Amino acid sequence: FTRITDPRNPNRIAYIVKSVQYGKELSPEERKKAEDLVSKYADIFAGSLSEVIPVPGAQHQLNIPDRTTFNLRVNQRALTPPQTQFLHGRIDEMLTAGIIE
Repeated sequence: FTRITDPRNPNRIAYIVKSVQYGKELSPEERKKAEDLVSKYADIFAGSLSEVIPVPGAQHQLNIPDRTTFNLRVNQRALTPPQTQFLHGRIDEMLTAGIIE
């Protein structure tokens, strides 16, 4: 079951409700209301990147003014091996799902 094949599947809805992060400051009544709302609209949540539905023709465009200059040196510290593995895994998921090219 996926968002595309069976968005109202009870197992999928339970998974979505459990996956959403609710604020710790919510009272039990508020949390129940939030969970009920998520359950009601569970079909708009993606359980994984493969459930993200691309919008046909949508493009992202950066409006960078002419003559804008950027630093050629990037001062970013190297990622640790676990961070690199995580990042590459997410990039591979997005490529497979067709979210990025």
